[in-house]
Amino acid sequence: VIELDPTQTESRFHLALALLDKARYDEALDHLNLVAKAWPDNTLVTCRQARALFMLGREKQARSMLNQQLTQYPKDAKLLSTMGQLDLLSGRNEEAIQFFKDALSLLPSDYQSLYSLSQALNRLGNKEESQKFAKEAERIKAKLERLNDITSNEIALKPLDPAIHEELGRLYEETGQLESAKAWLESSLRLDPQREKAKIELQKVLEKIGQS
Repeated sequence: VIELDPTQTESRFHLALALLDKARYDEALDHLNLVAKAWPDNTLVTCRQARALFMLGREKQARSMLNQQLTQYPKDAKLLSTMGQLDLLSGRNEEAIQFFKDALSLLPSDYQSLYSLSQALNRLGNKEESQKFAKEAERIKAKLERLNDITSNEIALKPLDPAIHEELGRLYEETGQLESAKAWLESSLRLDPQREKAKIELQKVLEKIGQS
């Protein structure tokens, strides 16, 4: 797609993510640098750039990039979690723990932060606390797998089923994706205005959005 139209930034970003997963860090970084020019305030792009830089042995540059963004966005859970990941990979477990806890104070349902925090605690011998976060990470993982199953399969088979829309809304809320939760709960109520549980869930989501 991007060979045909180099301005397709979203396609370029997804290509970069795929290259990261395949450990092709040089190629991924080239694409991420172009994406960053188009999306200069997207902290997720910064996180992926930092990951690629770190894996290429450019740790100092990776940390500098994250620190610069954290100065501008000190309460960005993705940035904090990525700093934790770098510390975890570098064996700085105590520093990693603090970053992961800071990230989870902002986004309690982040699977990667929960799982990584469990790893860091386990390395320091904090078995009981490690198991607590590992268990929560597995709970969130199950929610994410169910969410993926619905969006990949069930919603196509029953696109106008208000129960499925409600479940999607609840799953998005439980995994911290509030705007998506709001959209699906509202959709459920448009299909069936009498769904009391959906009304209650929607009110909870709106309150959370108002507090964020």
